[in-house]
Amino acid sequence: EFLFVRWYKTVQNHAWDACTLGRVRFLPLASPNTFGFVDPRDVLRACHIIPTFS
Repeated sequence: EFLFVRWYKTVQNHAWDACTLGRVRFLPLASPNTFGFVDPRDVLRACHIIPTFS
């Protein structure tokens, strides 16, 4: 068994002293590392990504 995934990249580091969270976005589709395969045993089972709206 395996999972097909689309990866994120960090665009802004978080700073706990400034009370900000880190920001992520999808890698560009043209990047060779945009998609990948993962063993399901290596997956974090719960996470929450909060969208940012302008």
